[in-house]
Amino acid sequence: MGVQPIDLQNMYSQLSNVAKAVAGQQQAAQLSESMQQQNQIEQNMINAQRIQQTNEKSDTGNVNENGHHGTMSYGQQKKNNKGEQEKEQNHNPSSSKDSSYIGTIIDITR
Repeated sequence: MGVQPIDLQNMYSQLSNVAKAVAGQQQAAQLSESMQQQNQIEQNMINAQRIQQTNEKSDTGNVNENGHHGTMSYGQQKKNNKGEQEKEQNHNPSSSKDSSYIGTIIDITR
């Protein structure tokens, strides 16, 4: 029994219909995936804005010269101010009595 031309015509038309259906499903899946990615990007942008606003409101992200956080209590600020004043006094070039021995003492112990 041979294949009739009308049978081939039916098979190709059905094959074409199936191919169109599969292509439509693939496009729908791609569209859905791109929409999910877009939603994720929007959420990330919103979260980044929230974090930036939070960092702008609080000064805890800053690090001072001692390596500590930028915000300090009043007592810590007072201690730092005293320490800075002492450093300035020690590094004052007008005090020649302290700088007379610099470079004369060599430590050779190991």
